[in-house]
Amino acid sequence: MCFLFALIVSSIIILPGYQVDGSILRQKYVQELSYYEGSVYLWGGENKFGIDCSGLVRRGLINANLKMGLLPFNPKLIREAFLLWWYDASAEALGKEYRNWTKFLYQAPSINELDNSKIQTGDMAVTTDGVHILAYIGNNVWIEADPNYRKVIKVKVPDPSNIWFRIPVNILQWRQFETG
Repeated sequence: MCFLFALIVSSIIILPGYQVDGSILRQKYVQELSYYEGSVYLWGGENKFGIDCSGLVRRGLINANLKMGLLPFNPKLIREAFLLWWYDASAEALGKEYRNWTKFLYQAPSINELDNSKIQTGDMAVTTDGVHILAYIGNNVWIEADPNYRKVIKVKVPDPSNIWFRIPVNILQWRQFETG
């Protein structure tokens, strides 16, 4: 049993794996984000029992990488998932392209004023002060772990009542989505 475990771990570390189509990974990411809808907001959390805004966007990509990496056995995606989990990152860090995981696209005056033709599902908005991060899931809908609502919610734009939709944001994407 120990030999089998050692063989699997060694394979994940040593074998190179392969690139996946970024658009397929992007779709899986959006599906994984939706899994957390209704979860309780918990600062520093990153699971179904409690999650914060940066935990939500990171956990969505961790889960997408694992699900696309385990069944067809793609060590590259399994390693990506592990590294995203290991190197925790705040909204501010992700907004500053921490570990080269994210890519800055442009700044917008607010999500309410954003030109939706310039974004794709899976893109993220980080407040310019780095306090909050949200993910776009399509059809003018964003998902966020909102500390004010104390849970993960989906919000349709425009929403003048949501404070996070009225302040300047930087639009980002995961660099993993650039392939394919």
